[in-house]
Amino acid sequence: MSKRTIQISISIATICLILPALAVFGQERRLTYENWYGDVKKTLADHYTGKTVKLKMAIPATRRGLELVDGSLDRAAAAPSTETLAQSGDEVTIQSFIVRDTDIELLVNKNGEKPKGWFFPKKPRIKLRFSRELTAKDMTIETINRWLSPAMDVTALGSTQQASVAPPTPVVKETPAPPVAKSSEPSAGLPTPTILNDLATSDANYGELTVECPGKYARIYIDDAYSGFAPRTIRLRAGVHSILVMADGHSAWEQRLFIPGGKASVVKAQPTR
Repeated sequence: MSKRTIQISISIATICLILPALAVFGQERRLTYENWYGDVKKTLADHYTGKTVKLKMAIPATRRGLELVDGSLDRAAAAPSTETLAQSGDEVTIQSFIVRDTDIELLVNKNGEKPKGWFFPKKPRIKLRFSRELTAKDMTIETINRWLSPAMDVTALGSTQQASVAPPTPVVKETPAPPVAKSSEPSAGLPTPTILNDLATSDANYGELTVECPGKYARIYIDDAYSGFAPRTIRLRAGVHSILVMADGHSAWEQRLFIPGGKASVVKAQPTR
């Protein structure tokens, strides 16, 4: 056996050992993240499944059904055929409610009507698709009802259970963002994270924030957008930002901070049990 053949064999063996380890690690992190949403998704499914609503729009007789993208009808994806599985004004019952990373799908059925088709029966469905990944702030009945309102009358869907469905995320009142301030002028009334050092670049419009948290797989949300697991360093525009950290078994930790430009800073989140 030649020397080159031995080297190739060793490289292949190394890759075979590394890939499963990376897959297990990635799966463990993802499962932890998904399991956190599991109870919320189940509560939402229990709330919507079995509800009877009146349609505002017809559902095409296609596999994709009625699709709304970011809350608006996707006319480009609509079937040219006039055949429908349900008409505007029909009363339908929600058979299933499924939340995924970037879409929410509802299977509905007119009372007493069997699905059309034999081998792969066509089921009327409504699909909400999004150009971004859904976050914890989206998982409320009020928000989902607003997205569904163009397709159906959401009066029967209510929002009385919203408090039990929404994750333990403090509600932050929306306020206009202040203009970018110089790094030497902290925003009045707001704390500044601990400054570590000056950044190599001289751009005072951006700063770097490192978020640390003792909790395992603590999730970071910057201005309501999911930003990964702690510890993590994020490049942010200088100014005021909302930092939310959520860890399993702990209450949510949230703080509004002034991020100085041209500086590397750190904040240590301390969620409580």
